[in-house]
Amino acid sequence: MRHLLRSPAVNAFGRGLFRGAARFLPPVQSMEGMELRARRLRMGCSRDQVAHALGVDTPTVQAWESDGAPITCPSALEQVLRKLEAQHDVEEVLRAQPN
Repeated sequence: MRHLLRSPAVNAFGRGLFRGAARFLPPVQSMEGMELRARRLRMGCSRDQVAHALGVDTPTVQAWESDGAPITCPSALEQVLRKLEAQHDVEEVLRAQPN
Protein backbone atom coordinates (compact mmCIF):
# COMPACT_ATOMS: atom_id res chain seq x y z
CA MET A 1 0.00 0.00 0.00
CA ARG A 2 2.71 2.52 0.91
CA HIS A 3 4.46 1.88 -2.41
CA LEU A 4 1.60 3.73 -4.11
CA LEU A 5 2.68 6.93 -2.37
CA ARG A 6 5.89 6.77 -4.39
CA SER A 7 4.09 6.31 -7.70
CA PRO A 8 4.79 9.24 -10.08
CA ALA A 9 1.15 9.36 -11.18
CA VAL A 10 -0.17 9.45 -7.61
CA ASN A 11 2.40 12.03 -6.53
CA ALA A 12 1.69 14.27 -9.53
CA PHE A 13 -2.05 14.07 -8.91
CA GLY A 14 -1.63 14.74 -5.20
CA ARG A 15 0.66 17.71 -5.78
CA GLY A 16 -1.73 19.26 -8.29
CA LEU A 17 -4.73 18.74 -6.05
CA PHE A 18 -2.84 20.04 -3.06
CA ARG A 19 -1.52 23.15 -4.81
CA GLY A 20 -4.94 24.10 -6.12
CA ALA A 21 -6.73 23.60 -2.82
CA ALA A 22 -4.09 25.33 -0.71
CA ARG A 23 -4.91 28.72 -2.25
CA PHE A 24 -8.43 28.62 -0.85
CA LEU A 25 -7.77 27.28 2.63
CA PRO A 26 -7.66 29.70 5.55
CA PRO A 27 -4.66 29.37 7.87
CA VAL A 28 -5.11 26.99 10.77
CA GLN A 29 -4.68 28.69 14.13
CA SER A 30 -4.25 25.57 16.25
CA MET A 31 -4.43 21.81 16.14
CA GLU A 32 -4.94 19.37 18.99
CA GLY A 33 -2.87 16.25 19.37
CA MET A 34 -5.99 14.08 19.33
CA GLU A 35 -6.91 15.44 15.90
CA LEU A 36 -3.44 14.69 14.54
CA ARG A 37 -3.59 11.15 15.90
CA ALA A 38 -7.11 10.53 14.57
CA ARG A 39 -6.17 11.72 11.09
CA ARG A 40 -2.97 9.65 11.07
CA LEU A 41 -4.84 6.52 12.10
CA ARG A 42 -7.63 7.14 9.57
CA MET A 43 -4.98 7.14 6.83
CA GLY A 44 -3.37 4.01 8.21
CA CYS A 45 0.01 5.73 8.61
CA SER A 46 2.54 5.06 11.31
CA ARG A 47 4.11 7.82 13.38
CA ASP A 48 7.35 7.14 11.49
CA GLN A 49 5.66 7.78 8.14
CA VAL A 50 4.05 11.02 9.31
CA ALA A 51 7.30 12.16 10.92
CA HIS A 52 9.18 11.50 7.67
CA ALA A 53 6.60 13.46 5.66
CA LEU A 54 6.85 16.37 8.11
CA GLY A 55 10.63 16.32 8.38
CA VAL A 56 10.63 15.79 12.15
CA ASP A 57 11.60 12.85 14.31
CA THR A 58 9.13 10.25 15.56
CA PRO A 59 9.28 11.35 19.24
CA THR A 60 8.13 14.83 18.14
CA VAL A 61 5.00 13.38 16.52
CA GLN A 62 4.40 11.28 19.61
CA ALA A 63 4.76 14.35 21.85
CA TRP A 64 2.33 16.32 19.67
CA GLU A 65 -0.23 13.51 19.75
CA SER A 66 -0.06 13.21 23.52
CA ASP A 67 -0.14 17.02 23.95
CA GLY A 68 3.29 16.74 25.55
CA ALA A 69 4.59 19.47 23.23
CA PRO A 70 2.74 22.27 21.46
CA ILE A 71 2.25 22.11 17.70
CA THR A 72 4.09 25.30 16.88
CA CYS A 73 3.22 25.52 13.18
CA PRO A 74 -0.32 24.15 12.76
CA SER A 75 -0.83 25.64 9.28
CA ALA A 76 2.19 23.81 7.86
CA LEU A 77 1.11 20.61 9.60
CA GLU A 78 -2.38 20.99 8.13
CA GLN A 79 -0.97 21.39 4.61
CA VAL A 80 1.14 18.25 4.90
CA LEU A 81 -1.75 16.26 6.38
CA ARG A 82 -4.05 17.36 3.56
CA LYS A 83 -1.49 16.21 1.00
CA LEU A 84 -1.13 12.84 2.73
CA GLU A 85 -4.92 12.51 2.91
CA ALA A 86 -5.25 13.32 -0.81
CA GLN A 87 -2.66 10.65 -1.64
CA HIS A 88 -4.46 8.21 0.63
CA ASP A 89 -7.75 8.93 -1.18
CA VAL A 90 -6.09 8.27 -4.55
CA GLU A 91 -4.74 4.97 -3.21
CA GLU A 92 -8.25 3.97 -2.15
CA VAL A 93 -9.62 4.73 -5.64
CA LEU A 94 -6.83 2.77 -7.30
CA ARG A 95 -7.40 -0.21 -5.02
CA ALA A 96 -11.12 -0.19 -5.77
CA GLN A 97 -10.55 -0.40 -9.52
CA PRO A 98 -10.58 -3.88 -11.05
CA ASN A 99 -7.25 -5.09 -12.38
